[in-house]
Amino acid sequence: MSSNALVVLFDYDSMIYKAVWKIATSDDYKATDNPNTGLIRRWFEEGRDRLWMEKEIVNLTINRIEQMGNTIFQAIEDTGIQIEGIEYFLTSCPDSARKKADHTYKANRKPNRWVGLVRKELLDMGFASVHPEWEADDLIKDRAVELGENNCVICSLDKDLKQIPGVHFDYDRPKLKNPDGSPMLDENGFRMVAPCKGLDIISEQDANKFFWTQMLMGDAGDNIKGIPRTGIVKATKIIAGSTDHEATVRQKYIEHFGEEKGISQFELHRLLIGLGVNHRP
Repeated sequence: MSSNALVVLFDYDSMIYKAVWKIATSDDYKATDNPNTGLIRRWFEEGRDRLWMEKEIVNLTINRIEQMGNTIFQAIEDTGIQIEGIEYFLTSCPDSARKKADHTYKANRKPNRWVGLVRKELLDMGFASVHPEWEADDLIKDRAVELGENNCVICSLDKDLKQIPGVHFDYDRPKLKNPDGSPMLDENGFRMVAPCKGLDIISEQDANKFFWTQMLMGDAGDNIKGIPRTGIVKATKIIAGSTDHEATVRQKYIEHFGEEKGISQFELHRLLIGLGVNHRP
């Protein structure tokens, strides 16, 4: 492998959500009173049955994912990186180790029917790495450790992967706004977006700080509580003033919850927040 040739570790989970939002929840697919919009309405008028329409939307979403992926890979190569290979990762863990440890894990998330259908179709294709107990993030962490941080680029929108030191590529393209806060439109009336946020290098020290900051704060998106009344400012300050992050955070848990429960909560949250199957923090 040449010095600037990297393996892309592609988080397909975040891509599915982005593509589903673009396709399955787009106004173009909703029945409306405007005869020029609402593909579902037109499909009904054409006599299409529900099963055909469902399959068509899944296919359109997967096509969108492929197009978005090609654009992202080109954006990575535009930075001067040569892509040596691409490995895909999906979450499919019916025996989730985290759910077994805490039934409230991600209990605040409502299932998205379209995400489920698209995920099933992609899983059936059999090209992505999956694990029956662990999520895509865990598999990416293990693979990144195996390859070495100078030999791969982690491509994802998921902040949790900032626990992994190395090269990261964020393909998010923020929507542009005018000075008054209104959407910035091009000459055809389409919403304008900025270029991809792009490359970031996360050091081992910064990855470590990110993890222990999350341990203090918890993760609302995953329904992990952390230590109550500890937000980003307080957590960052605690970690910045610490030389032994693990000991400091453990002590904070004990101070808030008491000795026995504090240690128990600390170990539980370390399992829920930490990434990796073979390489856990």
